[in-house]
Amino acid sequence: MATDPLAGLLHRLRRTACAGDGGEWPDEQLLKDFIAHRSETAVAALVRRHGPMVWGVCRRVLRRYHDAEDAFQATFLVLVRRAPAIAAPELLANWLYGVAHQTARKARATAAKRNGRERPTAEGPEPVALEREAWGDLWPVLDQELSRLPDTYRSVLVLCDLEGKTRKEAARDTGLPEGTVASRLARARGMLAARLAQRGVALSSGAIVALLAKSTASARVPEAVIASTLVVTHVCTGANGTVPGAVSALADGVLNSMTAIKLKIAVALALVLGALATGATLLNHPGAAAGDDRPVAVRENPPAAGNPAAPPPKREKEPLTAWGPEVGGLRAGLSIRPDAKRAYSYGETITLFVRVRNTSKETVKFQYIRQFLDETPPTTIGADGKEFRQAGLAVLGMHGPVDVSLKPGEEIELESRMAGGAKRAGAPGWRYELRPAGSRGRGATEEHPLFVGRGKVGLQYERVLGNSSSGGLQLDPALSKLATGKLELEVGDAPEPARLDAVLRVQADTKKGIGIRFEHPGTADQSFTSDEYRYAVLDKDGVQVNGALMHLPLAIHTTHLPKTERAVTDYSDYTLDPRKLKSGEEYYVVVTVRNLTALAKFKSD
Repeated sequence: MATDPLAGLLHRLRRTACAGDGGEWPDEQLLKDFIAHRSETAVAALVRRHGPMVWGVCRRVLRRYHDAEDAFQATFLVLVRRAPAIAAPELLANWLYGVAHQTARKARATAAKRNGRERPTAEGPEPVALEREAWGDLWPVLDQELSRLPDTYRSVLVLCDLEGKTRKEAARDTGLPEGTVASRLARARGMLAARLAQRGVALSSGAIVALLAKSTASARVPEAVIASTLVVTHVCTGANGTVPGAVSALADGVLNSMTAIKLKIAVALALVLGALATGATLLNHPGAAAGDDRPVAVRENPPAAGNPAAPPPKREKEPLTAWGPEVGGLRAGLSIRPDAKRAYSYGETITLFVRVRNTSKETVKFQYIRQFLDETPPTTIGADGKEFRQAGLAVLGMHGPVDVSLKPGEEIELESRMAGGAKRAGAPGWRYELRPAGSRGRGATEEHPLFVGRGKVGLQYERVLGNSSSGGLQLDPALSKLATGKLELEVGDAPEPARLDAVLRVQADTKKGIGIRFEHPGTADQSFTSDEYRYAVLDKDGVQVNGALMHLPLAIHTTHLPKTERAVTDYSDYTLDPRKLKSGEEYYVVVTVRNLTALAKFKSD
């Protein structure tokens, strides 16, 4: 286990953003700075500046803390990915409100499908949840009607009533005269009150203003949410790391919706223009005046009545095989079963088969040793042509040859003693666990590892016939060059581990070490292993302190969060090294495990 440098860098950004709200730079300038230079500080400033408004939307729409956290992160992930396409950067707050509301609604639909129904939870800070008791039915209606206001009016309402800006500040941000801002704001409040009245909610414009201001003011964004959001946006700009699957799925859904809306508009416009063009063509077509309504295409040979066409015979699916060149009248192919998939994730297993076919006009005889391919994994080649080093294996016991005689057109699948099970009788197929190139330690399964890169991967046996560690052949020199073709697959990251439905609390002390506590609603049993923890120590400026953590010689343990217990205390296999810390200085410990992040402030003794 090792500390994650990404966490230190991103929290450094968090500290930078905390020191100021991007100075006097307007949203438009911060956005341009990010687009031009991929400025992390600009993103951090935008998250800080608009975070309370976005968090307020997410908490009003979503009851579960972690669902709101996902929606918050996904909103700013959409911002980072969509930044160059934002048409009006000066109205970024309004754009973010629309994205946040759309994202939160998608998250609510996903949560409803996942749980059958939404269940309120007691974890995490619940500033807005306290208002639900009195206004629980109003919030969804209010945000729904607010999202439907025309952008001209909603933009000033978001700035003034949700972000607390004065009319003068809103005029500066939008480039409008202050009088125009005032008139549009009054119009927006009146429109929203009228829309709510149609839904049976009778509130004055003043009451709506107070309600919106109170909800946003109370929706203080937790520091852990800001930190995890900056991690997500930083990864999206090219840093190492992964975006949580739930957050990525939400962002993809919103981006796809944006694309679909534009596509619908384009299609509608094309249909209108096409209809106009078609009408003009018909008016000028001779057959149109004569009422010629013959079909464009006529079936030439329809089946006779009572004699329907017979369905084509079903063909068995062929294994996907990459055949190598012919050598001595034989060809070798590396294959997977027809029902096997072409895209895999790290940690999954793949079963490979080697086929040998006689492509000559005469019978070909040869020998092979089952254990040769057991001990010789296939060569793996990345999309860039780089070959990945594999771990060798020695199979114990005597390795006897297998005699084969193939008539023209016949083929066999070579057998593996590893695939033969306890009887070691031999069976086709070699099973491997796909592992990241260069990784160490135990895998997810007991299968032999096959180290591969990410993306397109080519697998190939460069030699099919050869001598094993304790078995020899009288091999025709020509057949020693028999090789398979290159089988191409797609390999990606392992699936996102299950999210932990809990709140992580951390305490730190140079003498007592690092204390970890989980609080959870007890909805289900949960567990994870201690090697999933990530730690970092930061100084007061957010700079990571290298060497400040000492690893304790403890075995990897499993932490259980049973649904019968609402709080669980865990121990850390890292402790603080006071020799790397300045006495009397303040520091932070950052701890993450899966989707949870927490930080604790401490003073070095």
